[in-house]
Amino acid sequence: MSLKKKNKLLNQIKWRKLDNTAKIFPIISSKKFSNNFRLSVILKKDIKQDILQKSLEKSLETFKAFKVKLRRGLFWYYFETNLKTPIVEIETGSPCKYIATENNNDFLFKVTYYKNKINLELFHSITDGNGAIEFLKLITYNYLSLLKTNNYHKIKKGVDDYLYSINTEDSYIKNYDKHYKTSLNNRSAFTIKGKSLPFYNNRAIHANMSTDKLLKYCKSKNITIGEYFTAKLIYAIYNTKYKNNKSRKNIKIYIPVNLKKFFDSTTITNFFSYITIDANITKKDYENFDFILNFVKNEFAKKLNKKEFASKISNNVSAEKNIFVRLIPLFIKKYSVKLGYIKASTHHTTTLSNLGKIKILEKYKNDIVSFLFLISPSLSEKIKCSICSYEDNLVVTFCSCLQDDKIEQYFFKSIIDDGIYIDIFGNNVTENIKSSKKQNENTDPINNYKNLYYPINNLKNNNFILNLMLTISLIIGLTCVIINMLTTPTIHWSLICIIGIVYTWITTMYSIKKNKNIAFHVLVQTLCIFFVTLFIDISIGYKAWSLNFALPIIIIASNVTMMTLLIITRKKYFKYMIYQILLTIFSTIPFMLLKLHITKNLIFTSISSGICIISLILTIILCSKEFKAELERRLHF
Repeated sequence: MSLKKKNKLLNQIKWRKLDNTAKIFPIISSKKFSNNFRLSVILKKDIKQDILQKSLEKSLETFKAFKVKLRRGLFWYYFETNLKTPIVEIETGSPCKYIATENNNDFLFKVTYYKNKINLELFHSITDGNGAIEFLKLITYNYLSLLKTNNYHKIKKGVDDYLYSINTEDSYIKNYDKHYKTSLNNRSAFTIKGKSLPFYNNRAIHANMSTDKLLKYCKSKNITIGEYFTAKLIYAIYNTKYKNNKSRKNIKIYIPVNLKKFFDSTTITNFFSYITIDANITKKDYENFDFILNFVKNEFAKKLNKKEFASKISNNVSAEKNIFVRLIPLFIKKYSVKLGYIKASTHHTTTLSNLGKIKILEKYKNDIVSFLFLISPSLSEKIKCSICSYEDNLVVTFCSCLQDDKIEQYFFKSIIDDGIYIDIFGNNVTENIKSSKKQNENTDPINNYKNLYYPINNLKNNNFILNLMLTISLIIGLTCVIINMLTTPTIHWSLICIIGIVYTWITTMYSIKKNKNIAFHVLVQTLCIFFVTLFIDISIGYKAWSLNFALPIIIIASNVTMMTLLIITRKKYFKYMIYQILLTIFSTIPFMLLKLHITKNLIFTSISSGICIISLILTIILCSKEFKAELERRLHF
């Protein structure tokens, strides 16, 4: 690269501070708590990936504030311009999982699609729900325009007369008034507990209903939609989890609020606060839904005001401006902030976020069916609820990391009991929840909601497969010990093999949970463990056990790992096929050594070769088209 081109690229790189709220998210986020949220738009026709890719790139020309990567400073994280290109991919996992930026060209958002649905997942440091919906709307407008014009360059920046703010001001600082102070409610809340889904998967359950009919019902009760669903959520939690629990803690609902309705702001970064509905009522009162509804209504009236939010802004900004907080290095600040967050996270039972009515330009309405809004569960809030509406379609969503869906079942049943008919769909974990028998007569787009998520493998089957593979690994380890004792009792080479198997399993499980490129790790570990055993064998006086025993066993373990990966992540296995091919080539070494009379262990060589062949055949059978395409892509000349 020429010096002139390097300087040009360097001039494009800019940096900016994170807003007041955004600063906490990089510190507290992890694979268990992603701090991501998802917005999806459902179109009437299936998505074309190449056009969606161009639409995303075009949209980033306007939303340059999202074209960033996260960098670590001495005192705080900061954003820096990301000169890479985000890649659109087909959806292959559960929603709102941790985004491994190293596998995402360093971007803090991800655009995926499945059939007629476009997904935008974002790390909360970039923006809030209001900024995200504007970005998704522009991507959708550009996509639909490009479908019709078929000319990338003819699409106007910002799409015709639709104007976007590119303001990235910190509206918390802008609206900060140090005279406002408040005491926070620091009492712990009731916690929803249960067995979690494996591998940090999330279950999504959506319920579509008529906005007009729901509004008509709420007007008859003199309540808002937000008040109605908050009361329903408290009622469902009480009857499924709280009723027979000995806990004396209150059910407390965290409700995010868009501060642009109360303060002067045009920023596309975060600018939201919250109110907490603390159900400090007796268990007898919980039995009466009308009492809960009236209580919630009064709490909304009391807390939804500018003074309440000005006090919260003052508290947060004052803490940030504190000179002692600012001077603490980030590596120390991370631990103190995380501890503080863990403590604060116990103050809420769950979250209910209402994005409100999504408005679309008239010219695009005929192509759009509906929108979905999901927020990721957290360590203390293992189930979260979100709402958005478009035209006459209102969708309530539960995103949960728990295996049971009792809260969702009770919540939806109580809505049906009010005469509001709903249609339920989700990511293949909705067997226990059924749609209401009578459907909304005028809701034609319901058919567009079927099969909106890629088929997820049965989690029970995955657990069975993992247990089977673990059993096989134990048998291999025990076999190594027995052969070691019978053949070379003075050289404990089997210990190295066992360490290698354990290490492979640990890194495999870590890679699956962390969403890493597991196949690459398996291949690298296979090579590293082999060379380590060969080095040890030579160092202590070459006895050939590294080639006769260790090498075949390492190959067996690696191929069993790849087969496990194939079965569990079949839909995205095409990404790993090149590593499968390289591992297969490496797996031929024991057979060649045997033919060259360098080794003599026929049994282990035959087993390793056999498992390698089975793994390859299984890959070809289950992923024949992808396997062929990958070979053509990688081996063309």
